[in-house]
Amino acid sequence: MLMRRHVLLIAMLLAMTSLVSAQQRQITGKVKGGDGKPVSFATIQVKGTSNGAAADEKGNFKLNIPGNNEVLVIRSVGYTTKEIPAGSNSYLEVTLTADETNLQEVVVTGLGIQRSKKALGYAVQDVKGDELTKAGQSDALRGLSGKVAGVQITAFFGYAGSGYLH
Repeated sequence: MLMRRHVLLIAMLLAMTSLVSAQQRQITGKVKGGDGKPVSFATIQVKGTSNGAAADEKGNFKLNIPGNNEVLVIRSVGYTTKEIPAGSNSYLEVTLTADETNLQEVVVTGLGIQRSKKALGYAVQDVKGDELTKAGQSDALRGLSGKVAGVQITAFFGYAGSGYLH
């Protein structure tokens, strides 16, 4: 009799576990920008929860959600946030719209503190990428030489990438 109760209890636990896991389902998908290119490392979150995932560098994601009535919130820097219902779909392709109004210039000061350029009480120098390529140097560190005040590039062993900053 006792053995029969244990078997019945185990069977009930297994049935409940399968019901709980049956409610969870996986959604896969891809996040793209308006130009059709993948949006790397976008975040996909179930609205109102901490359940979420991040897309990979190709915009692909996988997310476990509890049911069909969930709303997914998709975010990425430089794009407007988008909310879409998950529905019964197992694959979603999401296109985000660029948000030019939200982009601002950020200056990283000592110790990684970020400030807007206007909020600083001192001069800031900019070095654009095309200025580094015009320098004709073998690496980016040597390309900085003479472009930023107070930065001196010295070759350590004489091969590409061996310079260090003073």
